[in-house]
Amino acid sequence: MEMSLSKASMQPDPAPVYSFRTLESADLKLVRAWLEQSHWREIFGDPAIAQARIAAGLDDIAVETLIGELDDEAFVLLRCIDPHLTDDHLHADQPSGAICLELAIGPAQHVGKGHGPAVLRGIADLLFEEGAPRLIFDPQKTNSHAISAGQKAGFAIVGERPDQKDTLLVMALDNPDMPDLTDLQEGQSYQ
Repeated sequence: MEMSLSKASMQPDPAPVYSFRTLESADLKLVRAWLEQSHWREIFGDPAIAQARIAAGLDDIAVETLIGELDDEAFVLLRCIDPHLTDDHLHADQPSGAICLELAIGPAQHVGKGHGPAVLRGIADLLFEEGAPRLIFDPQKTNSHAISAGQKAGFAIVGERPDQKDTLLVMALDNPDMPDLTDLQEGQSYQ
């Protein structure tokens, strides 16, 4: 039996091209459509309340909200939060310069395809180049997709913290070019 494979079928799929841009007010309509999807409702709850929270971040110096694009198509919302610039932030005990990440894949057809870990790793590389010593990712303990994405991106589980809605699983990724931050500083606790 002869078998023939075309040269094109032997080539691996090209790597996805991700880019990030600042969320603008014009993007809120798209974000609202994402918030209406069931996988977003599970995490964010009421779409109107979540949209208001995201919109408030446009004017908040502690929050940089980004739209991630896959081959020039918007597909992910990413929030980078400086816990030291907000009052009573859950992770204000982290080293100065640490950044907390929130990530949500927009269209449901992109969930479970490996984009979450790739986006987390890509933004980690960018933030580490800018000098962030540590990144914190804290998905809800029941969000298996986000936990898996964090682990695949290199984040280590360092504890849990209560949240208004659920228990958060705290995951950390330290900048490999900075002094060892893996040991918690005195007074830090994740329990």
